[in-house]
Amino acid sequence: PLCRGVGVDCDLEQLRAAERSATDAACDGRVTLVQADCTDLPLPQASVDVTLADLPFGKRHKSRLGIKQLYALALAEIARVTRGGG
Repeated sequence: PLCRGVGVDCDLEQLRAAERSATDAACDGRVTLVQADCTDLPLPQASVDVTLADLPFGKRHKSRLGIKQLYALALAEIARVTRGGG
């Protein structure tokens, strides 16, 4: 089955790498990449069927919020945009 994906990252370099990966996997055209913060996704409520996340962790990745607050806000935002049962 065909599907469409939306990739979100606040880091432009990560988005460029994702674009190359999508092209290499022949998925370009079915993947939309957006520069945004995971705590404020530019998507309508209940507009996504499935959500996958690779949240930052450890000392290498820092957040102005702190990891615990970042996770709480990101998970709340994921719940907002994901349809029930997703």
